[in-house]
Amino acid sequence: MKETGTKINEIQSDIPGIILLSHGPLASGLLGTMEMVLGTVENVTALELEEGDHTEEYRKRIAEIAEAMPEKSVFLMDIFGGSPFNQVIQYFLENSKEIRAVSGMNLGMLMAAVNARQNNDSDMIEEITKMGKEAVINIGKQWNEQ
Repeated sequence: MKETGTKINEIQSDIPGIILLSHGPLASGLLGTMEMVLGTVENVTALELEEGDHTEEYRKRIAEIAEAMPEKSVFLMDIFGGSPFNQVIQYFLENSKEIRAVSGMNLGMLMAAVNARQNNDSDMIEEITKMGKEAVINIGKQWNEQ
């Protein structure tokens, strides 16, 4: 299994973590793009499920990262119902933890998570979800209605 965008050694205990999970390189791509715009950000990591990886091993890595991150950390995942989603939900259920996860991740959501965290926004999940929805714009329709 390939782990990319690793910041696991730079964890600060007072900053909630953001863990990006995806099929293939989407998670590290979003992390790299976010860092291009905002610079290096603490407590953010990407964990990708590659073809041929075993889901049990992937869930073990999810658990390792989740346990290393501070409370109120959040998972952003590529798609609802996919293997990364299923493994993180199973982790939460096995450990009787509050589910702090959002699917359908995009760059706007990741940047909103970083900003909400810096502002000590207690409702980080709502802010992430709101930005994810607002980031989807039918540009043709917007342009043509002007």
